[in-house]
Amino acid sequence: MPNVASMAAFFILPYIRRTRSIVAISAAAILLSVVGGLYCASQQTPAFYTQALNQDPTAAHEASDGMLRQTAALASGLRKQGRWEAMFSASQINGWLAYDVRKNHSTLLPPDVSEPRVALGDDGLKVAFRWRSPGWSTVVALEADLYLHDINVVGMRIRKARAGTLPLPLGGFLKDVIESGREIGLQIEQQQIEGDPVLLVTLPTSFGKNDKSLSLETLELRDGALYIAGESRTHSIPPLARAKPQEDSEAAQAEKRNIQR
Repeated sequence: MPNVASMAAFFILPYIRRTRSIVAISAAAILLSVVGGLYCASQQTPAFYTQALNQDPTAAHEASDGMLRQTAALASGLRKQGRWEAMFSASQINGWLAYDVRKNHSTLLPPDVSEPRVALGDDGLKVAFRWRSPGWSTVVALEADLYLHDINVVGMRIRKARAGTLPLPLGGFLKDVIESGREIGLQIEQQQIEGDPVLLVTLPTSFGKNDKSLSLETLELRDGALYIAGESRTHSIPPLARAKPQEDSEAAQAEKRNIQR
């Protein structure tokens, strides 16, 4: 005759198995919910980015042409002595990114980055782009303060970085940005302000092969546009440096007279 323990096990074990199955199913459901929630969160896009992506192709082409005309006028101003200024609207920049970069500068962006767009306003600079890696794709969005740290030194303080709506660590990303900037000849220094990463970009002091020194003296965000202004000056030789050859010549003549004596 079975003992009491055996009879209890006979009735209890199926219940334990069912309980384990319920726990396992519940855990799997919770895990799937978390993963699904994270995925959905990573696929959210900022409103400005969605709006910029929906820019009409014809309007994007026209805005890109406007950006190129403004850039050509700026380049002409940089070659001349005196004051220069330029203003680029967010729509012009986004048109250029959507049309000219895609058509003529396909290697300008890293292979895992596509469709960058910007927004400019009183709350600072916003940048977003599609980032792809094997098996994963999301929209990375950055919010930053853009300002002139010093003459020819542009500062960008990144206040927020997200993949969708998820916080995004910036270590590796900033390293790639700094390396890419240095490859094209920019001097970039990384600092921190109250825990926010700050990039300081030192711009070249000359343009092309002319004899002008360039000074970027103003950088402001105005009504959805980027305004810059500065001055080009001719390189001048200090008075003492100009007098030195004559002084050297006079000293040589005096020494020659002393020898002849």
